[in-house]
Amino acid sequence: MYSDLVFETIEEITMIFIDAGVQEVPSPREIHEEFEIIDKVFIDPEMIKAVEMNIAGYIDHKYKTGDVHVMGLIEKWKYQNRYH
Repeated sequence: MYSDLVFETIEEITMIFIDAGVQEVPSPREIHEEFEIIDKVFIDPEMIKAVEMNIAGYIDHKYKTGDVHVMGLIEKWKYQNRYH
C-alpha cells in the first residue's frame, strides 16, 4: 500500500505532463526522470505505470478515442510480462 506522499507525487508527475500539453503517453524513462527531478519518494516501477495509466486515460478522454491508449498500455504490459 502506498503512502499519501506517493499518491501525491504520482499526481504531481501526471500533472507536469498534462500541463505541458502531452499528446502521447511518455516513455517510462521520461516518467522516471521526472520522479528523479521531484526526488520525494523511492521510485517503484508500479508508480511509473500509474502515471502512464493516468496520462493514457486523460488522453483518451480529451481526444474522445474511447480507451485506445489505456488498452494499448495494457497490451504492452501483457507482452512485456509474457515470459516472466
